[in-house]
Formats: sequence, structure tokens, C-alpha cells
Amino acid sequence: MNHRRLFNRRQAPSTNLIRQELVEAMQEPGCALCGLAQQKSSRYVETLLETAVMDVDQRDDWRYAGGFCQLHAEMALTIPNAAGSLAILYEDVLQYEMAGLPDLEVNRSWWQRHRQGVKRRVQQWLYKRQERAGCPVCRTWQTQEHLYWAVLLDDGDQDDVMRVFIESDGLCIPHTVSLIEFGSTHIHLPAVLAAQRQCLQRLHGHVKAFIRKQDYRFVHEPYGEEADAWQRVVACLVGRWPGK
Repeated sequence: MNHRRLFNRRQAPSTNLIRQELVEAMQEPGCALCGLAQQKSSRYVETLLETAVMDVDQRDDWRYAGGFCQLHAEMALTIPNAAGSLAILYEDVLQYEMAGLPDLEVNRSWWQRHRQGVKRRVQQWLYKRQERAGCPVCRTWQTQEHLYWAVLLDDGDQDDVMRVFIESDGLCIPHTVSLIEFGSTHIHLPAVLAAQRQCLQRLHGHVKAFIRKQDYRFVHEPYGEEADAWQRVVACLVGRWPGK
């Protein structure tokens, strides 16, 4: 299908660009938002490693956030030539973590005599950790993700965009929940969810066909597009596309 006309509406260039990225992602295997999250987050990680070392404000934000989440830390470890930046940035976080521990380091006798005081210290220490802003890449991506949701919902009455959506693998369940949370009152949410249901029903049919061919009576039948349905259904339920 030629999707060029999807981007000719009179809207801000940024909206057209977001729509184009979304439509292109829908033409790839798996959840479009999982694919975009992987692609965009990788760029965010690389940019942060290049700039945060020398940027005081970014260093402060990084330190208070506690660095990357597990997912983005693993992503950072795969980036070539990132060793120096990671060492510098995480030494900063480690120093910050070490500075907070003395408040909990008291001798045993003091601990036994001041249990309530110790409890308050622990609660204050835990509260400070809970107040952290969180992974800077996750926060940046969440802002970007909302832009994609806004465009998808605004285009919920556009047959051409919805056709691309219906022909795609749809959204994973975690991103479906995210979409509903973001657009709970949007007038086009029911139309988008109807398209999502078609994607899920198609996947369900593929999974059932795959299960059927596990039966010894049908093992001689060749696999079709249901061959990787067992992988796709896992990706659909937990998010992310296997191998990405």
C-alpha cells in the first residue's frame, strides 16, 4: 500500500513526522510502540552518554535518578566505546549511594536502645529513594510515547491510518493499557480499540492453528504464517518483540 497520502494533511510538520514514524513502525513485525521504544531509547542512551559527562545539570539529574533502569543499563553496556562514560557516570551514582548509608550505620547497642529512631531513619531513607525521578531514558521515552498516542487517537476516524493499523501486528497488551490510560476520554478510543481487537483476533487464530499442528494427527501439515505465533503471543502479552 502507498502511504504517502497519509502525510499530506495540513498539520504541523512534527505531527506529520510522528505519524510517518508510527505508520512505518506498524509495517514492521511486532508491536509498533515496542519497536519505536527500542529505536528511540537506544538513541537517547547514546546521546546521554555523549553529553551528560560534561553537562552539570544532566549530571545532577543522573545522580538523583540513580542512573538507568535495568533495561536501559543493559542497552548502554552494548554501545561501543561507552566504557569511559559509564564508569564516570556510575562512579557519581555510587558515591551518592555511599553518602546516604552512614545514616543507617549504627552500633548494635544504639540500635537496640533506639528502635523507633532507627525505624524513622530507615523510613526517611526509603522515602528519599521513592521520590527519585527515575531512569532519564524512561522519562524521555514516556513523553515521546504520549505524542504517538495523541496522533494515533486523533487519526482514529481516518480509514487509511486504521487500515494500516489493522494490517499490522497491533499493539502488545502493556502498550494497549498505556494507550487506554492516556486516551481514556478521547472520542476515537473505541475505534482504535476495535482495530486492536482485530489484530488480537488474528493472532489468536494463528496461535490456535499452531497448537493444532502440535497434535500428532496434523504434524505432517506444513506451517504457514502461524509458524512463529508462539513467539508473537508471548511478545504480545509481555511487550517487546523477540530478538529486538
